[in-house]
Amino acid sequence: MNSKLLFCALFLVTFSLFAQDKKWSIEANYPITDEDQLNGVLDVGVKYRFVDLGIVQLGAGLGTALFSDRENYIYDSNIELDYKWKRILVQPTVFAEFSIPGLAKLKPSAGVGYSYLYDDIDHKQAEVGYNETDSWGAFNANLGLSYDLTNRFFVKIQYDYLNHRQRWLINADGPNSYRYETKWNTMNVFKAGVGFRF
Repeated sequence: MNSKLLFCALFLVTFSLFAQDKKWSIEANYPITDEDQLNGVLDVGVKYRFVDLGIVQLGAGLGTALFSDRENYIYDSNIELDYKWKRILVQPTVFAEFSIPGLAKLKPSAGVGYSYLYDDIDHKQAEVGYNETDSWGAFNANLGLSYDLTNRFFVKIQYDYLNHRQRWLINADGPNSYRYETKWNTMNVFKAGVGFRF
């Protein structure tokens, strides 16, 4: 474990010595969502700034977040239910990062993209289990704010708004009659973390 940490530290120092333009950055965040069942695990991403217009830098990024939930309980006195839910969120975006005159360490940002969501749900009830998966795309818009601790390291917060269409299986006209209905659904994600520019 110590050798892996030493390797990572040497890797970052090497990049900081040879990369002076700081067009790249990597980030690690803790994500929180407004969906009650899902707990944030980790959000990581990489960004590249390809246009510098002075007061604003334009770039593209790719991030991924993991959310999970697990419940295990007994109902009706003797029936055990075990439920595991994982959601993976992949977010390619384009963004603008702004420089504020007189506040060089503070950098607001705004971005848009089209995100990919993947759900994996395992149910187990009284020794009988099944798995269901689903995936869909979502429009993504975000607002962020970073603060430079040094010329390389920074802390940041970000809000992501996702709007997507999702299919729901509903009972139509009786116990054995079902149909899918498509509805618009939103997901709000709040992130706080650290980053490194190189």
